[in-house]
Amino acid sequence: MTAKEYVSQLIGINARIREVEVTLSALKHEKDTLGATRYDAVRVSGGAPGDLSDVIIRIQDDIIRYYERLKHLRALKNSVEMTVSQIKDGRHATLLILRYEHRCTWGYIADALSTSHNIVNADTARLKMHKRALEDLDELLSRSESNGTFVSNMR
Repeated sequence: MTAKEYVSQLIGINARIREVEVTLSALKHEKDTLGATRYDAVRVSGGAPGDLSDVIIRIQDDIIRYYERLKHLRALKNSVEMTVSQIKDGRHATLLILRYEHRCTWGYIADALSTSHNIVNADTARLKMHKRALEDLDELLSRSESNGTFVSNMR
């Protein structure tokens, strides 16, 4: 896995975290609204009131499962962030986090790092900052992989 692929995982992880949080919110709402309906009243369509215990158990199991998924995703995100933070040049680490985690524009990153827009643009010469930041991360990942501490694929 290249450094760019590795750090790009932050985009997918953040999206999945948001999806899980939305699902959890919906499940909690569903669970909370079950009690708001009076199920012991005589039903218009006839028949006996249904037992909600199975529904409540299913919702609670789903909530637990989604909390575990959220915990896992946050751990993966933290792992990538910790790896990137180990880059010796703090400006390079900041650039990668701003670009890949926060999806900032090159102009914003240049302003944040107090540098010229031309230096931050990744499409220019090899010595530009973005390319150097990815090279630093590649080197870090190679060292980690060779000594057995490589952070595995986050999919």
